[in-house]
Amino acid sequence: MPIPSGSVSIVDQNNNVLLTETLDASGNATGTFIAGVAGTLTITAQYSGDANFNPGASAPVNLVINAGKQSVAVAMTISPNPANSGDTITAAVNVTPAA
Repeated sequence: MPIPSGSVSIVDQNNNVLLTETLDASGNATGTFIAGVAGTLTITAQYSGDANFNPGASAPVNLVINAGKQSVAVAMTISPNPANSGDTITAAVNVTPAA
């Protein structure tokens, strides 16, 4: 019996293609894509078909993307500056979410 050939695409609920890979000799494909913004994507694998097999699609799978760590801005002031040997130095630090 022939093995399906061709390609498979991973698409989201808006039909945006996240990944397209060619099937190997066993009919398998593996690939990677970068997670987008936080939320839930409904993704489906869509097989393109070939001379022996019709196109087909997987059942939808919900992919939950958690919010990643956010960048920060770190600001520091030193007082007094300049200082003399033996002075007590105060460092003031402000850490805020990056814009």
